[in-house]
Amino acid sequence: MSKRKQDKNEEPPPPRWPKHLKYMKSSIVAKPPYCQGTLTLPDSDFTLFYGPEGHAHRINLSTASAEQLQHLADTCAPATFGVAGEDVYDESYRKAGKLDNKDFSITFDGRSSRLAEAVRTELLLENPMRVKSQDLKMELYKLNVYGKDAFFKAHVDTPRSELMFGSLVIVFPTPHEGGALKLRAAGRHEGETLEWTFDSSSLLAQQEHPSIAYVAFFSDVEHEVMPVISGHRVTITYNLYYPTNESAPSTELNQISTNEQSFQEALKAALRDPSFLPTGGNLMFGLRHQYPLATSYKSGSKEEKEAAKAALRALEPRLKASDGVILKVLRANALDASLRILYEARWSQWDSHNSYVMADRVLPLPDAGSMVMKGAAEYLVAVGGELVEDAVSLAERLEKRTRTYYDEWDKATPVYWVTDHPYLQTGPEPFKRTIKTYGNEPTLDVVYWRVWILARVGPPGLRAIVVA
Repeated sequence: MSKRKQDKNEEPPPPRWPKHLKYMKSSIVAKPPYCQGTLTLPDSDFTLFYGPEGHAHRINLSTASAEQLQHLADTCAPATFGVAGEDVYDESYRKAGKLDNKDFSITFDGRSSRLAEAVRTELLLENPMRVKSQDLKMELYKLNVYGKDAFFKAHVDTPRSELMFGSLVIVFPTPHEGGALKLRAAGRHEGETLEWTFDSSSLLAQQEHPSIAYVAFFSDVEHEVMPVISGHRVTITYNLYYPTNESAPSTELNQISTNEQSFQEALKAALRDPSFLPTGGNLMFGLRHQYPLATSYKSGSKEEKEAAKAALRALEPRLKASDGVILKVLRANALDASLRILYEARWSQWDSHNSYVMADRVLPLPDAGSMVMKGAAEYLVAVGGELVEDAVSLAERLEKRTRTYYDEWDKATPVYWVTDHPYLQTGPEPFKRTIKTYGNEPTLDVVYWRVWILARVGPPGLRAIVVA
């Protein structure tokens, strides 16, 4: 059968790469970023000792009276929170009491309970690092008491180090209503917010024997404690860390997430199609979670440059949930995939267009108030960044050639956004970084960064070849 010749006036068929990109995006379905449940404990595990040295008190949190719980609440200090590196006390944002870990001791020990295994199997199933439950580090952090009308508005937990990945909150069976924990995360669509509710008072009310309720969640997830209607909500919190070194290979059942299989099929279908990126190209995957890294580096020395690169690479085995699945599948198909950070900045003070600069590390930024002669984006490129732009938009702009004095588009690397084009908030400030600095503790040494995966794809027949 002879092929039909295409009429010279007939429109060519549309490229199939948009279809494949949508298929890949839809195949990555994120699991809820938390796990929850209850755990029945013996009566001896509910004993709490608290107070200053020489004036310690003892209370059983499964049988405590309202008067005993009020004394505990009165012993607590007002809970503060961190904003941009400062410790703030503001009851319009957080109303609660707290005891630091040096001021209390409890017979229940989350580190020797079954909770570490629950975190490993429920929260870290899709994590590329095969972590054993006994290797997880659980650091006792604080005790909090939320009395009537107490609350904590939306925030993220301050990262204590680059190894911290989550928080574990234990709620004791003290009589209370309200105080549900709301967890929120961005959806896959622009402006979409997903929300989940951990209602500890309802869970505990259903238990026949004294129990605790627990929730473990990734620490970059925004969460909010709703107002307590009555009683006292008593909690202890553990910070969760990855082990310093990767665990030895586990002999346990190797579970495969549904995400891994569906994304694998979508990616393979694209790579087999000769019409998909016929000359090769760069794929960008915006990761769902944010990750703790240094705020900035003070200089561009060779030592700091290598340290910054190593810090970003070290995140690879710690990627959370579906983020880890993406990197695992890309590399399983022999693609050149690596982590990147994006900055949003204008090329010059006369340019109204916000450019995106990609880097393989956190870049050194100028001190506040220092004079920068170059435009923000141009500066970031000069210190090691790489200008990137949507491949389709870039081709259109280069074809129009509307600029006369300079054209930064000649310097841009074309990319195809698979998940999340960086529609960041625009504004006049340069060097905008995709970080969160609002948490439960004041620190700016380590903050949450938005991270991306860059995958370089070769042309058909040479998909694994790195495209320069």
